[in-house]
Amino acid sequence: MNMNDRINIVKKVQGVTPIQKSLLVFLAFYASEQNHYTCWPSQKTLAQDISTSPNVIRSALKELERQNLISIKRERDGSNRNKPNRYTVELIEIIRKTSEVGNEDTYTVDNLASDNCVIKTEVGNEITHGGERGYPQVGNEVTPNKNITRKEQETGVENTSYLSTTPDYSLEDSLFPEQLKSFYEIIKKHSIKGYGKKLPVVPFGRDVKAMECAIELFDVHDELSQKALCEFSEKELGPPNKVWNPIVRLIMAYEGFDNQNGIGFAENRFKRDFELFYEAFTS
Repeated sequence: MNMNDRINIVKKVQGVTPIQKSLLVFLAFYASEQNHYTCWPSQKTLAQDISTSPNVIRSALKELERQNLISIKRERDGSNRNKPNRYTVELIEIIRKTSEVGNEDTYTVDNLASDNCVIKTEVGNEITHGGERGYPQVGNEVTPNKNITRKEQETGVENTSYLSTTPDYSLEDSLFPEQLKSFYEIIKKHSIKGYGKKLPVVPFGRDVKAMECAIELFDVHDELSQKALCEFSEKELGPPNKVWNPIVRLIMAYEGFDNQNGIGFAENRFKRDFELFYEAFTS
């Protein structure tokens, strides 16, 4: 199966976020038919491809695995810390699911019985080789504040590369997700109520990227949880100094904390604390 066919199949997947679908598309793109559909871009490379953070990539991979769209063979433990995890794109399962919702294509499960699309990535380490394609190295992701405390200091959005990128759509674009439109309205109301500050009518690229990251990392898909996340950001970080969007500030702190303390620390701290906060917020 050629690259375009693989991409066309995964693009039909429903019930995933834009970032999760983009990740599936890039995995299908990187898969090498000559190597039995295997490839090994790092998570940093995937994050750069999608203009998001490695944390969001890890969260999206977990959700794709939960939906059986990919399977993960974890091998990075004990003495094998440098051994890459193996990610298998479940093309057979994807075709079954897309066929159930009326997206049948010329491919059938029988056609793919011999396909074994395995995606190999290495967490945190740069890969300088990549089968027949080769994969580019990625530069420094974030310049974190070296003195991050419980009340993180704002380091400036400019230092957070994935927040500085241009989003794939604008607010006026018909493709702009309704979920992000409503989320931004919640953020604007929070800023006016909490700080007396009006945010721009149209979100900047960093606002869009921060909202996408927050939805993935904190699983905030409805109005109530998004309101709670705005309140949580202010509780965690204190009054703003120069960045008025509470979600941008929270994602900056999340990334800075992870870069200073190591992968997984921010998830253990911020996600756990938000779950407790949300429980109290809704009680």
